[in-house]
Amino acid sequence: MKSLALWCFLAIFAYAIDPIDLKDLSFISPDGKKTELPSRVDLAVVTIQKSSSKMVDEFLSRKDPSYLREKNAIFISSMSGVPYVVARLFALPKLRDANYPIYITFDDDLARVFLGKEGSIAVFYLDGKSVVATSFVGNTDDLASLLE
Repeated sequence: MKSLALWCFLAIFAYAIDPIDLKDLSFISPDGKKTELPSRVDLAVVTIQKSSSKMVDEFLSRKDPSYLREKNAIFISSMSGVPYVVARLFALPKLRDANYPIYITFDDDLARVFLGKEGSIAVFYLDGKSVVATSFVGNTDDLASLLE
């Protein structure tokens, strides 16, 4: 019985520390078309909740449309907690008016990064499409500091 408990602990621990690899996730654009991440990206601004997505949207809406590209950054919005039909009918149409690119995923893998950090904005530091470090911010001032 102890070996089963140990095995379960190790499996959960390995899952928790397993790095995220963005190439393993699938993405769509706000118009619902499958899309690929750019090949040269250093940072990914990532949200999993509506409130943090709204903060990022308000921040990026005030910037030049080329802002993220100039920073070698992208914005990823995870909608894994939103039913797919609701996302397609309501959330995605609202995102079509954004003046910046948004990469949307329905994969659950990003949610584990936010355990205990709900409501935060994550900034992934990338090597290729692998996440090598993560910072969390709670407001757009801190986000701007990380992107500068």
